[in-house]
Parts: sequence; structure tokens; C-alpha cells
Amino acid sequence: MVYEALIRNLEQSCQICQELKVYAEKKKDVVIHNYLDELNRIVYAENKLVQQADALEQERQQLAVKYMQHSGFMPVGQISMSVIIGVTHDAQRKQELMKLQKQLSELVNDLKERNDLNQQLIQQSLDYLQFHLELLVEDGGDAVTYQHPAAAKAKLGYSSFDAKV
Repeated sequence: MVYEALIRNLEQSCQICQELKVYAEKKKDVVIHNYLDELNRIVYAENKLVQQADALEQERQQLAVKYMQHSGFMPVGQISMSVIIGVTHDAQRKQELMKLQKQLSELVNDLKERNDLNQQLIQQSLDYLQFHLELLVEDGGDAVTYQHPAAAKAKLGYSSFDAKV
């Protein structure tokens, strides 16, 4: 019974990672096209999924402790999937756990790559905006404040050349 609950938990974790991958791909397109409202919706949905993933991880740890105790071991601290696989004696169960571990690991790595790409895109967008903001501030810095016309002429100074155009 504990084993089946652990398998369900791992399958649900894989499903959440799949959904997060879909959102990460959507987020890439949204960032590229600068759709901020859609980006907010995606981030909100991702946060909900991350909360579910955290809850599943806590549940997995509890199930892992029960599974270890059921297998005759006294668990200490965090229990990794490798430890659970190591104490599993049934070949079919061990194979199923290894398959889910591999699938979850691949999903997490793929998700990390997609999130790294999205982070780079967002950083590039911010750099681009910062560059243009600096251009605007540099070009129009004097025009923003009021200046008396006589003071403006005084700033120009005198030239030794008489240039009339």
C-alpha cells in the first residue's frame, strides 16, 4: 500500500513537471513578444504548480519514511530515490522506481534548461530597456527642466567665429 502511494506521488510529480515545461515554453514566446498580461497569468499558474510540487515532495518524504520502515530500515534525514531503490528487493518494483526516477530527473533537467533560457531572455529584455532609458535620459536631460532663456544663452558662451546659416 505504501509502495503504490509512493508510485502515485512520483507520477503526479512527473505530471506537474510536464505542465511546468509547457508553461516554460509558453513563457518563452510571451517574453519574446512582450505580452506582459499573459506573462503574469503564466507566472501565477506556475506558482500554483510549484506549491503543488512542494506539497508532493513533503508527502513523498513521509511516504519514503514509511516505506523504509516497512522494509525494515530506520530512516534518518532526507531519503533520496536512490536509497529507496536500494532497499527495494522486488525486481519489478525496483525497475518501476528506477524508470520514474529517470523520467522525473529528465523532466527536471529539461525544465531547468528552459527556465535558464527564459531567464536569459528576460535579462536581455531588461538590458535593452535600460539601454533605451539611458539614451532618453542623456538626450533630453536638459529639456526636462525650465531654464530662463538668458541663462541658456550664457551657457552657450561666445565663439570667435561668426557662423550664420
